[in-house]
Amino acid sequence: DIYVGVASNHSTLTGYFFKFSHDGYIQTGLFEEGVLVENLDPKKVIEVNGMDSTLLKVKINTNKKYF
Repeated sequence: DIYVGVASNHSTLTGYFFKFSHDGYIQTGLFEEGVLVENLDPKKVIEVNGMDSTLLKVKINTNKKYF
């Protein structure tokens, strides 16, 4: 799995991330130690990480297999 975002604790995967799972799905939200604890809209995850959410041009469907 690949996590993209900013960790609040550098020794664990705790923070707001996009998680690209090995099974082809994407999860977005708040993770604690690599486990999704709060599902959030992708734009919110981008904004929490201090980036411009208007750069997200495609709606991410967490129920769709992407790869």
